[in-house]
Amino acid sequence: MRKAINHLKKCDPILSAIIENVGACRIQYGDPSFERLAEAIVYQQLNGKAAVTIFNRFADLAGAR
Repeated sequence: MRKAINHLKKCDPILSAIIENVGACRIQYGDPSFERLAEAIVYQQLNGKAAVTIFNRFADLAGAR
């Protein structure tokens, strides 16, 4: 990850300034599962509270909870 961040900072001065002010991206990886895939799709298509509500309904119907 550090190599990618350094590359971005060297290639784009605006992005470099943002990274310096905000900090580097921190990614957390989890085990791939159908539930995670479905959640990612819902959150890409919807925003905020609507995504949470619809995903929770979907998970309940699918028996994931």
